[in-house]
Amino acid sequence: GRYRDYIAWLQRQDQDAAGRFWKEQLAELDAPTRLMQALAGQVKPVADGYGDHYQLFDAEQTRRLDAFARAQRVTLNTLVQSAWLLLLQRYTGQETVCFGATVAGRPMELSGIEQQIGLFINTLPVICRPRADLSVGDWVAMVQERNLALREYEHTPLFEVQRWAGQGGESLFDSLLVFENYPVSEALEQGAPAGLRFGEVVSREQTNYPLTLAVNMGETLTIHYSYDRLHLDAVAVERLATHWRNLLEAICQDANRSLGELPLLDRSERDLLLARWDQTGEDYPSRPFVHQLVAEQARRAPEAIAVLFGEQRLSYGELDSQANRLAQRLVELGVGPEVRVAIAMRRSAEIMVAFLAVLKAGGAYVPLDIAYPAERLRYMLEDCGAALVLTQRDVLERLPLPAGLASLAVDDPGEWQDRPEGAPEVDLAEENLAYVIYTSGSTGLPKGVAVSHGPLVSHIRATGERYETSPADCELHFMSFAFDGAHEGWMHPLINGARVLVRDDSIWLPEETYAQMHRHGVTIGVFPPVYLQQLAEHAERDGNPPPVRVYCFGGDAVPQASYELAWESLRPDYLFNGYGPTETVVTPLLWKARPQDPCGAAYAPIGTLLGRRRAYVLGADLDLLPLGLAGELYLGGEGVARGYLDRPALTAERFVPDPYGNGERVYRSGDLTRARADGLVDYLGRVDHQVKIRGFRIELGEIEARLLEQECVREAVVLAAD
Repeated sequence: GRYRDYIAWLQRQDQDAAGRFWKEQLAELDAPTRLMQALAGQVKPVADGYGDHYQLFDAEQTRRLDAFARAQRVTLNTLVQSAWLLLLQRYTGQETVCFGATVAGRPMELSGIEQQIGLFINTLPVICRPRADLSVGDWVAMVQERNLALREYEHTPLFEVQRWAGQGGESLFDSLLVFENYPVSEALEQGAPAGLRFGEVVSREQTNYPLTLAVNMGETLTIHYSYDRLHLDAVAVERLATHWRNLLEAICQDANRSLGELPLLDRSERDLLLARWDQTGEDYPSRPFVHQLVAEQARRAPEAIAVLFGEQRLSYGELDSQANRLAQRLVELGVGPEVRVAIAMRRSAEIMVAFLAVLKAGGAYVPLDIAYPAERLRYMLEDCGAALVLTQRDVLERLPLPAGLASLAVDDPGEWQDRPEGAPEVDLAEENLAYVIYTSGSTGLPKGVAVSHGPLVSHIRATGERYETSPADCELHFMSFAFDGAHEGWMHPLINGARVLVRDDSIWLPEETYAQMHRHGVTIGVFPPVYLQQLAEHAERDGNPPPVRVYCFGGDAVPQASYELAWESLRPDYLFNGYGPTETVVTPLLWKARPQDPCGAAYAPIGTLLGRRRAYVLGADLDLLPLGLAGELYLGGEGVARGYLDRPALTAERFVPDPYGNGERVYRSGDLTRARADGLVDYLGRVDHQVKIRGFRIELGEIEARLLEQECVREAVVLAAD
């Protein structure tokens, strides 16, 4: 009764102070730490109930930890918590992290409290924000100070803290750390009658949290991990325990070391990850270039059909000779290495001639979608510094050409058809520009991505191999030419002797697409996920799927039901999911799924590296993350663009030195991904405000910037809503 009265009085006196303290603490917490969410992609729950994992430190290791704690004038509990907070930050990617800690609940101010019988412990959140620039010494001192402050309010009920956090009825944390350093068996023996001995005292504890760490400090340090098997499996817990141990041991090596330098991974795991992410040794030559490989196909099989458009047919021989003649004319007009040529044409067979001709002349093409608003087209024509525009006579009349910009109508035979049939002699290097593709920009204006010949052809070779493209194939070219994936869609078929069926400018309904694929024997089709679902629904009703062996989708979420319907009704050999920013040459990763492979994620797996590439999943401080943890995807190797056209500052911001390479560059994708143990990568979302709409990359900031240009708009926010 004396104790209850005292606690009641203490809580009355302390209520306001506790409220102020906890509200200040909780203000730092953006969101409760979701360790289980971070681990969700790397575990396979096996059953109900709880599992156990034990981690032991030998006497020498324990001595070193204790010696470091004494040198820093902190408790061993503080060291353990310091390492656990760092692990939570690395695992979740959150700046501020939180876990639960048990406190004694026995106020030292009350005489005889140590002899009181009963369980008075309380559980409270420990909230901290580790900063990469903090030294280890400053960090452990900060955690110690936080723990001392916590003791002043250890009587605050956890439900009150949850209420102040706006989390009433919800957990503030999903991991609990219990530090026990009371030698029960020794204490019992000290007060026991002579001759009475006690064996080892063993207790069984279980909490309602998914993960509980019981840290026991005796002659050696022992950690017992108790985990909910609905959330975690033994492999994930063992890996987590290893990473925590790595951090704890690194903390105790040097008090002056910064937190950002502390390794989560040991050397063996780091080396395995780096080897897994490095495909730069693969054999995908960066010569001959794409247009030269198409010319080889023309010499090998000149009569084979290369391009189909409506009733029009272009053989490989015709395509190559027409592209050579147009290229000769382009050279006369001053086109050569590094010279940009804008291509603003209706979808047609001639547009394929135009693309090849610019490459053969040594220039770089800039594809423009003539359906874009005139203001946007004018900006891109000016920004790319085009020396010439290739177009068609009826399109030329409505193009917003800047003053002084020359044009050539490809459908005017008098302009170029009488030129020599041979290809012009042009000396090109792998670093020379092949094309410039414009993507959305957060400043309100699109930005041009410059891609060179070497990385391009290396990627196209790898794509053809992954698709198993052969002369028997026919690919339906469906996407806008303003999208970089559209160029992969004609290049890899043509370097492998296949046919390309080009859709006209009308938007085909699924029924029309279906009919055309049947008519022309299409074997490869690339569509946005929503359109692929419409095709699958049509096939489900019609029951007569075309002979397509490969369907590829990408750029948006793929529901499991849509994925299954595509297999059941379209009956392809493979489904592909392509992933890639324009800055990394179309699709650096590609998932090749077979009928038995589950989709397994909202976006479907984005696959494995394609071509001579290197990649990393990194944390906020560029730390290499282990399998299963979410981080930003960095892409390097040969499949990286030169940068943004005439934007050196933006190029330097996004194309950064490889933190694990030898001076090369990697591209910061801004995509949140997770590497899986089975070798695949999952796409999880963005780390910024970029979105994908119908497969197109859109910076919400660009739309906001344009809205703010309007006089009547003072503030603007743009959201993507289904």
